[in-house]
Amino acid sequence: MIPRVRLATVRDISALVEMRRDFTFEGQPTPEVLRDDYEDAMGTLLCEGMKAGTWFVFVADAGGQLVSHIYVHLVAKLPRPVPDHQHIGYVTNVYTRPAYRGEGIGGQILDEIRSWARRQSVELLFVWPSEASVEFYRRHGFDHPPDLLVWAAD
Repeated sequence: MIPRVRLATVRDISALVEMRRDFTFEGQPTPEVLRDDYEDAMGTLLCEGMKAGTWFVFVADAGGQLVSHIYVHLVAKLPRPVPDHQHIGYVTNVYTRPAYRGEGIGGQILDEIRSWARRQSVELLFVWPSEASVEFYRRHGFDHPPDLLVWAAD
């Protein structure tokens, strides 16, 4: 079955919480001590963010099972006195279940996000890619702008 790309809804939150856990621990042993409030904190963040229009989660749905997702957090720009883009988008939490990797699903989602961003008048999408994912993003139109400056907390 070819997964259908769509925006997640609040009905998808429990699956998204589970996938975030899987993403976090993939290839690593599960720590002995886990955060007690993780499910509530993640569920609340998603529910509130979806309702407020700040968090958008694009998913690949294969017959009712979520097999991949990419999150976009919209950040409002300060208004200007001239017509301008209203938001920038932070792309994060890119994950495809192992059984569905290598099928181009992540690329399909990313292409849908780019189309959506144009329709929403998002000025730019940015991502902090892992070294292994840089080429994936480049294939889908992301590049390193020469004027980007970053401060990172210690």
